[in-house]
Amino acid sequence: MKLNAAKVSFGRHESFPLRFGWITKGLDALADDPNVFAAEDATVTLGVGKNMVAAMRRKLGLAAALGWAVFVRMRG
Repeated sequence: MKLNAAKVSFGRHESFPLRFGWITKGLDALADDPNVFAAEDATVTLGVGKNMVAAMRRKLGLAAALGWAVFVRMRG
């Protein structure tokens, strides 16, 4: 198997597990700036790398959807 230098890269997976504090940190940041995840300085604001910003955004969306589903189910 030969290594193809043109296809080698780092940091493309964005498949991080949910980290402790991401939900709170993300919700706090969204309360301050609803566009925090689209901002150029999101990595600085959130204190994570650019791939983690994308992962955090997806995890927050999943948490919101799950929370909504639980709420609807509890209402009967």
